[in-house]
Amino acid sequence: MTGKSLNDVRHSFFSVQADMRLRNHFELRMMEENRPDGLLNLSVCDDDGILQLNYDVTGKEPLSEYLLTKKLSAGDIRCIILGLKHVLNGLPSYLLSGNGLVLTAETVYTDPVFLSPFFLYMPGRNEPFSESLTGFLQTLMAATNHDDYESVVLAYRLYKESQENANAIDRLEQILITPGGADLLSGTEELHRVADAAPREYISGSQGAPCIVESADTFLSSPADTGENAAGDPFSDSRKPPGLFGRLFRKNDRHDISPAQAGTPETHAHPPVTNPPPGEIPLTTEEESWAQAIRVSEKAD
Repeated sequence: MTGKSLNDVRHSFFSVQADMRLRNHFELRMMEENRPDGLLNLSVCDDDGILQLNYDVTGKEPLSEYLLTKKLSAGDIRCIILGLKHVLNGLPSYLLSGNGLVLTAETVYTDPVFLSPFFLYMPGRNEPFSESLTGFLQTLMAATNHDDYESVVLAYRLYKESQENANAIDRLEQILITPGGADLLSGTEELHRVADAAPREYISGSQGAPCIVESADTFLSSPADTGENAAGDPFSDSRKPPGLFGRLFRKNDRHDISPAQAGTPETHAHPPVTNPPPGEIPLTTEEESWAQAIRVSEKAD
């Protein structure tokens, strides 16, 4: 479909020239006389034997312009697809079908602030909605923020659902309204499987940078554990004794070791307190009281 922008002082229009035989089509009359929610308002001009369909896009911008400077997040995708589902739910009231929706980045307009979508309905169009939806989801997938793992996996999951199910829109809604989206519905293993199966260009940066799929905290060993000389270690400043919270629980862990495990005879109600490992600050009297309270609480549990 080709169209052009028309602007006057107060309004902006996206104009499409159509076959004059469409003038008496019931869908065109329905669009002229009604304002279905979520569709671009349509006005018709048939002067000089030329049928011109003018869609009011005042205060809106095409999705293609939005994507020139921004990438889609998981929240953006939810907003667009749930908006589409809302429009589809209302079409039967006007005897319209999803086949008339033109789903491209150039014909889907959005609110520039909230990204609320508005769709162009072409009367008399008979393109299968399932094919249009799959193509549109592929466009959204390519425009997703490739550095955001959740967004990439969600976009790909929706795309695959549309490929595998002819009437996928209800399934897409279920995925989008469920907390966690594709993650919770498919489980962690399925989530990683879908991510691994996604085309590389959709899970990597523009320069082919790898996508981070897992991260973990790593703690540096102390000089005493590694036998290194902290004075000659350029990172020695970062190897500081643990804070109060860490020392309390580290101390508590040592008290949880049974005498048999420690290789000492059980002669006390509690194992004797040993000197802290090298580099660790001893507990103060107040901190020792807190540690004792924690041990009592754990035994009560």
